[in-house]
Amino acid sequence: MFGYSGRILEVDLGNGDIHEFPLSIDLAEMFIGGLGLNTRLILNYLKPRVNPLSDENPIVLGVGPLVGAGVVGAVKAMATTKLPSTGTIATCSGGGGLAYAMKKAGYDHIVIRGASDKPVYIEVSDEDVRINDASSLWGLDAYETTCRLKKKHYGSSVLSIGEAGEKLISWSICLIDNISHLGRGGLAAVMGVKKLKAVVVYGGCKVKLANPEGVKSVLSRVRERIKRYSQLLKGIAKYGMMVGIGNWANSRMLVYNNYRSIHTKLRDGFLDEYLKIKVRSIGCPGCPGPCKGVFKINGLEKPLPEPLNIAIAFTLRLNDCSLSSGVKLLYEATRHGIDCLNLTPFLEFLVETYESSKLSIKDIGFKPELNVKSMEKLVEYMLKCEGICSYIRMSGWRGLFERFGLDLEKYAPNCKGLSIIFDPRSNFGAESFGHVTNPRGHEGPVQLTVISGRDENSIRKYLSRIGCSEDDVSKVFRNGLFNIALYTRHVEDWLYILNSLGLCRRESIALLYDIDTCAELYTYTTGIRIQPRDLKMAADRIHTLERLINCREGAGRDKYPDRWLEPLILDGQEIYLMDYFKRRMISRDDIEDFINQYYRERGWNTVNGFPTIERIRELKLADLNIQ
Repeated sequence: MFGYSGRILEVDLGNGDIHEFPLSIDLAEMFIGGLGLNTRLILNYLKPRVNPLSDENPIVLGVGPLVGAGVVGAVKAMATTKLPSTGTIATCSGGGGLAYAMKKAGYDHIVIRGASDKPVYIEVSDEDVRINDASSLWGLDAYETTCRLKKKHYGSSVLSIGEAGEKLISWSICLIDNISHLGRGGLAAVMGVKKLKAVVVYGGCKVKLANPEGVKSVLSRVRERIKRYSQLLKGIAKYGMMVGIGNWANSRMLVYNNYRSIHTKLRDGFLDEYLKIKVRSIGCPGCPGPCKGVFKINGLEKPLPEPLNIAIAFTLRLNDCSLSSGVKLLYEATRHGIDCLNLTPFLEFLVETYESSKLSIKDIGFKPELNVKSMEKLVEYMLKCEGICSYIRMSGWRGLFERFGLDLEKYAPNCKGLSIIFDPRSNFGAESFGHVTNPRGHEGPVQLTVISGRDENSIRKYLSRIGCSEDDVSKVFRNGLFNIALYTRHVEDWLYILNSLGLCRRESIALLYDIDTCAELYTYTTGIRIQPRDLKMAADRIHTLERLINCREGAGRDKYPDRWLEPLILDGQEIYLMDYFKRRMISRDDIEDFINQYYRERGWNTVNGFPTIERIRELKLADLNIQ
């Protein structure tokens, strides 16, 4: 096969069986690769209604056909499983070197089944696959685990978990090569229940291209775009994603105080201070705009996968947290494998419920305050699974509500069990509405509407660039209104195309591509002729299959936090939910109608979001007979 390695690896940790089988070209054409094929493959292995923290819950790792083909930004690895925080089947993406290493080892996908009775790590190469003892690694943080395994297996990429994953904490994440995280929603806990400390991958295989000259020609255009956007890419290379923190402030997106208040400006010299504590930028292989960073922590240089979280998770949400303190807090959370995007909202929740007398110090275990000391205490309690943290350990917010009652849910703005990142009262773009429609409640696709102030013409051009017809674009703006539901559907499709091909969706990469370029690259790489409309149809098919599987698992109509309908407070002024262009107020009925319109646009039932028989047949999914 061209583009694809053509092999799928299956490892059963329960009985030690290891075997491989060929990738079906028919499935590749229908589901592209990466996220798409992961979603199709997991259907073969996942039994209905399995507990996410059961050894019967599989993990599918996958990469897209553009990975290893020399395509700029084709670095994304996908992991699909049933997540403990959300109870849904969903796919997480991560950068670093794992995706390319899988191709070099000769595999498009790795399926991990069963559970070991002792700590192990999987070693995958182009010559052999082994299940190795990891007893000496168990108990180490993710950073140290990665360093030891990279030293032992030179030239490898390492996916590892920390203490949070080992202890089955549902708000745990994995690390890839210590520069990218993977698995918001509890992927690390799924690895933990399998006693799987890490996956190490390396090899010397090369990807064969169907038409190398064709790929070269398209990439020459991509390189011209890199030159065109050189100033933006230089800014990202200098600051990482912190480059956009001023725009976030101007767009009123820096929420704090448990989604009740917002920052609208940064203190003077904020970015200059940030550069003083940052040692250098690092990024995924070949990235023209590296967005990760290396920082000096306790006298040692340490990489941090998402430096923006220094600000949005710590410095701008705790009352006494400097940028230096934010770096240390992010490092502590990351090395243990704790999702900081749930950690800080949880502390804010504890402060509000304690001050409202809904929870007591006896319930919590300590007096919660919005300061560094309380955050450190919370991390300690979480890793020890003590106090209130014992209730969120294996099922997140759900476990807390089961113990203390559903009336506490209004104090915990979340979608499907994950705390929200983008508040629609600040900026009602696809990023915030996408929290509702995303299968794991994670952010919606981050793109043009991530900041406010885009004009209609820019959005129209963007929709055309990502594969929308003139009729699609007209529907989004019908009657002079911006329909966030229909817009979200289209940008979700674009994200799924990128994730299935293996392309990064970060602005530093996504701005280099459009759907025509993607179709050309896929055709020249694989030899499978595909049109832009075929990619769009494949994305729709993947979404609908994912929804079918989750409906089988009990998913119903999507929900949103009640807090979205309460005002944010800015200097004593109340800020209510409005449309993206700030032309009209958005009510509860409006949100429900947006959900209905989103379902209708996808061909799903408006009562529960279950795909209609007609849509299932149209997308050629009827033969799967999902019950």
